[in-house]
Amino acid sequence: MRVLMHRNFENADLEACDPYSAGETEDFLIDVINTNSCLLVQNTNDDGLGSLRAAVACAMPGDTITFHPNLNNDTINITSLVIVINKDLKILANPNQQVYVSGVDVGRVFIVNVFKNVEFRGFNIISGATMEGRAIYNRGNLILDNMNIYENSGRNGEGSKIWNEDDLIIRNTTNELKF
Repeated sequence: MRVLMHRNFENADLEACDPYSAGETEDFLIDVINTNSCLLVQNTNDDGLGSLRAAVACAMPGDTITFHPNLNNDTINITSLVIVINKDLKILANPNQQVYVSGVDVGRVFIVNVFKNVEFRGFNIISGATMEGRAIYNRGNLILDNMNIYENSGRNGEGSKIWNEDDLIIRNTTNELKF
C-alpha cells in the first residue's frame, strides 16, 4: 500500500483552521493506492492513473510492472518527458502480447539511472528524436530480453538507439540494435 497526499486549497474558512496563521493553511487529501493495481499498465496515456509513467512512479524498488492484456497491439505514446527510472525495476510484457512504447514525440523514451538494476522484457520500443540514445540512455545495469527497438522514421538511421554507459545485457533479440 502507498499513500499519496494532494494539496487542496478550497478551504473557505481559513481562520477556523488555524487562528495563528496569516490565512496560508492547506488541507490535504489522501489517496490510498493498492500498489498491486498501480503496477499494471492499463492504458496508452502518457501520464495519469493506469499509465506506464504512473506505474514507474508508483513502483517500489524491486517491483515488476506488467501490461494489461487489452493493450495487445497498442502503442503507448510518450509525448511529454522521457521516463526516468530511478530504482531497481522490471517492466515485463506477456510473451503473447505486442506492446509498443513510442518516443517519436520526445528526445528519448527511457533513462536508466546510475546503480539501478533494470530489466525490460517482451515489449517494443520506437525510438525518439534525439541523436544519441533515442530509445534508451542507460547509466545503470540494464537487461534487454526479447526486445525489439525500432527506428523513428524521422531519423533515417542517424545516431544510436541505445546510449550505454554501464552494464548492458541483450538476450533473445532479433532486430538490429544500433549503439
